Amino acid sequence: MTKHLFQSTAGEQHVNVDCGWDRPCQHSSLTVELPEPQDEDEEMEHLYCSMYDPRTFGADRGVLYGGLSLQELQQRAEELCLRRRGGLIEALRLEGLHDVGNRITRWAI
Repeated sequence: MTKHLFQSTAGEQHVNVDCGWDRPCQHSSLTVELPEPQDEDEEMEHLYCSMYDPRTFGADRGVLYGGLSLQELQQRAEELCLRRRGGLIEALRLEGLHDVGNRITRWAI
């Protein structure tokens, strides 16, 4: 699985973004979280996680079951008003095209 990690905004909120290409499953993933909680006992709050999105679990989704196509990832980002990094979508497209795995990219702020 590849991972693209960066900080961004979703509307007015500062968020941490983790997205990438899942080579074994052959689909993309997207997780958007609020910044780390101040209290150690609190868990991270997900604004969105493709693994918990009921739209990804339709019986007719085939290889996309539990994940996102690149187009769906873009749609979810738009739904969240998520500011994306220039070049991110192309990087994800190429990773899927070349079936890349085991790569972590940390995008600059």
